[in-house]
Amino acid sequence: MVIMESRFVVVILFIFSTLLSCNKQPDKKELPVINLNSISAINDSITLSLDDLGWKEKLIPLETNDSCLLADISVICESINNYWIVSNGEVLKFDKEGRYDRRIGKVGQGPEEYGSAYKIQLDKKAEEVYVMDYFGRKMVVYDFNGKFIRTFRLPEKEFMANFSLYGNTLYYHGIENSLIPTLLAEDIKTRKMETICSPDREMEVGEIMLGNSFMSEVNDEIYLYHYFNDTIYRITPEKKLEAAGFINMKNLMFVYDEIILVGDKTAKMKQGGPRVLVDNFINTDNLFFVFYRLCDEMAAGANSSPHLAVCDKISKKEYANVALLHSAEPALSIRNTSKLFSADGKRIISYIQADALAETDLVPGLKEDDNPVLVIYYKE
Repeated sequence: MVIMESRFVVVILFIFSTLLSCNKQPDKKELPVINLNSISAINDSITLSLDDLGWKEKLIPLETNDSCLLADISVICESINNYWIVSNGEVLKFDKEGRYDRRIGKVGQGPEEYGSAYKIQLDKKAEEVYVMDYFGRKMVVYDFNGKFIRTFRLPEKEFMANFSLYGNTLYYHGIENSLIPTLLAEDIKTRKMETICSPDREMEVGEIMLGNSFMSEVNDEIYLYHYFNDTIYRITPEKKLEAAGFINMKNLMFVYDEIILVGDKTAKMKQGGPRVLVDNFINTDNLFFVFYRLCDEMAAGANSSPHLAVCDKISKKEYANVALLHSAEPALSIRNTSKLFSADGKRIISYIQADALAETDLVPGLKEDDNPVLVIYYKE
């Protein structure tokens, strides 16, 4: 995605120091650190056993019929009795055994419809589904049976392409090339909106948008990681940012001039070597997962190589390039191309296409063209 309209670059460095001073920051030596600042370390791949890490798995084949044929899955959420899947812009509900229940809402341009489901979040207490229609610039809310409840407009800033729901608060965040991202908090009852933090710069014309933000909830605590910043933050009950860990890239992080395209679509400044770009950040009660790419000449569209880094938050052990292997079935291993979705501190959800498992005996009767199989990784 590229910024197309002219903006004036504003640098407000004191914002960062102000945020850090809002709350006492823990000693950096006490916090987990993932070091992605060395090409030699990144190239030194290792393997670990899921069994040794204490992770087990449960397979849930999703029912296949003409009413619920799934393309690629972009979102998986979990409630007590159901899994909620976003596929091809639609929201589908399955029970805990994988049986199809229903579609949620309708696709369309009407006031009770959404054009395309971009992201969803669940209010498990109220039993409501929040559906972000990003291109329609609205949020549509349904109950767990798919009945329309209400709709409201999204924040005006177009880069606010993601949201999270924790308690009674909607957090809006997105893609923003800045040290500090925009993070908005909206009370779902009063609709009062407040700004938790604001960017230290505005993006320029022709700038490739790389600054993704990732939010997660572990043991009732909310975490935020934003690319272009080396800090994994915890959001306190007072909505202050407090350091909870670090992803150290140093000179392997993109600098802004390397991703600002000028004239003939070349970068303002030639890329000074390989760069690390984070694609996904998953947080559990004892592990950080960082899915990232090592990129050559991002502006030129060159190929990039995927990697997975893992850090044990308790022991502080870190692995810059690791595969987590399943002892019995390679298809169940967690690798650099795996698609993981946060569930809670002790569970991670993924999925595997049916053709990768059809020739095994893990799911009896599974056919190659069936719907994907959910994989629930958990710790007892």
